[in-house]
Amino acid sequence: MEDKARIPKESLQKYTQEKNVSDFLENFVIFLSPNLLSQKINRKTPNKYEGKVAQIEEPMKPQNENPNIEFPVLTPLTQKHLDFNKKTIYDFDLYEMDGQCLIASVVDNSYYLHCFDMKKNSMDLIKQEKVELTVSDAKDNFNEEDSFYNIRFAEYYPNEEKNDIKLFLVFAGKSGIIFLVNIEKNFELSYLLGHVNEVYDTCAPNTRKEPEWKNLLFSCSKDTSVNLWNIRTKVQIACFREITQVPADSISLHCHHSMEKFAVSHFDGCIKVWYIDENVVQKINEARKWKGDPFMFKHLDVRKPHTLTRDLHYNTCDYVQYYGDFLVSKDSEGIICFSSLTKLGAQIIYEISYHYYEPIWFVKCGLDLKRKLLFVGNDNGEVFFWKLNQDAATEYGKINLPVKKQVRKAVLTSDARYLILTIDEGGLWYLQFHDAF
Repeated sequence: MEDKARIPKESLQKYTQEKNVSDFLENFVIFLSPNLLSQKINRKTPNKYEGKVAQIEEPMKPQNENPNIEFPVLTPLTQKHLDFNKKTIYDFDLYEMDGQCLIASVVDNSYYLHCFDMKKNSMDLIKQEKVELTVSDAKDNFNEEDSFYNIRFAEYYPNEEKNDIKLFLVFAGKSGIIFLVNIEKNFELSYLLGHVNEVYDTCAPNTRKEPEWKNLLFSCSKDTSVNLWNIRTKVQIACFREITQVPADSISLHCHHSMEKFAVSHFDGCIKVWYIDENVVQKINEARKWKGDPFMFKHLDVRKPHTLTRDLHYNTCDYVQYYGDFLVSKDSEGIICFSSLTKLGAQIIYEISYHYYEPIWFVKCGLDLKRKLLFVGNDNGEVFFWKLNQDAATEYGKINLPVKKQVRKAVLTSDARYLILTIDEGGLWYLQFHDAF
C-alpha cells in the first residue's frame, strides 16, 4: 500500500478564504502520493507566456548581435548526456561532497537524483520518482498532473541548536504546492501549502549558522508574492507582497549572504529588494519554537519593499542573484546587468549581452562566485561565459553544443573541470574541460 500525505480539508479552506481564491476546492480533498515513473506524461509549459524554441535556419540572424564582439570558441575534452525521452528539464541543482556531485532535476511531475563521480566522469541514477496529485470529491476521483519548474537542495537541521545537517530536496511548480523530500529518511515526502498559483523559484540560504537563520526557505510565485518558511515546523513565517501598485508575477529570487535582505525579479522587468527587519526576525523565532498545527500559525504580511526599480530591464527579468553587495540580473532579450540597488535607485555598473534568435523566458544563469564566472545559454545550443570584475566583464567566450535548442541552465562544478547544463528536449549534459577556466 502506498503512503499518502494528506492535506486536511479545513486547512485548504482556510487558505482559499485568506487568499480570496475561488472556492471551487471547498468540497475537495487533495492527496499527495509518490509513485515510480512508469508512463509517458504530456508536458505543460510554465504558463501562457512561455515561448516556443526557435527552429534555427541558416539565413536567420541573431536579434541582438553586436558585430564588434566575436566570442572565441572553447571546445570541451569530452561531452556526454543523459536522455529524458525528449522532455525539457526546466531546472537542476548541484550538491558537492568528497569528489562526488549530487544532481537533482525535475522533468514534468517527477524528480530525479543522480550521483556524478567527477573522478571517473560517470553518472549514476539514485532515485526517480513521480509525485501525483489526486483530487477527490464525494462522487468521483480524478488525477491532476503537476509540472515542476524548480528544484533545490536544502540543508535541514532537526535541532537548530546543533550542526547536525540532513539533506532535503525542495521542488515546486504548477500546483503552487512546495514539496520536501528527506533524502536521508527513505525519501519521505512532505509539503508546504501557502501559494495559490504556480511557484517559479525557491531559495534555501545557508550562509549563516545562528539558530534563527537555519531551516529557512524563500519561494516566489505567479501570485506575485514571496513567502518565507521554516521547513522543520512547516510554518509560513511571512508573506511579502506589494499592494500599492499592480504587481507582476514573481519569477526569480535570491537572498543576500548577510540574510538582511533578498531581491526578487518580476515578469514586467521590475526588481524589488525586501529587508528582513526586526518584525520578521521576531516571527522567525516564533516559527522556530512553534509546536502546533502549522496551518494555525499567523504569518506576518509585509507590504512595502525597501527598494524597487524598473530602470534595469524593460521586459521579463527571469534571473537575479547577489554578487557580493551587487546584483546580477538577466532578461528575456539577452541583456545582463551588473548593478547596485539602494534607496536612491538603481545604478548600472555595466551591461553585457549575448546572441539569441527568439526571446524565451525562464532561462537561468550559472554564477561561479569563486572564479567570478557567469554562464548563460541561448536558443541555438550555445553557452556564453564571462569573467566578472568590479567595473567590466572580461575574458569572454562561448561553447557550441551539437543540439541546436534552448540551453535552460549551465553550472560549473567547484573544480572548474565540468560544466553541467540542460537543453530543451536534449537532456542533461556534462562537459569535461582541462584547466579551461
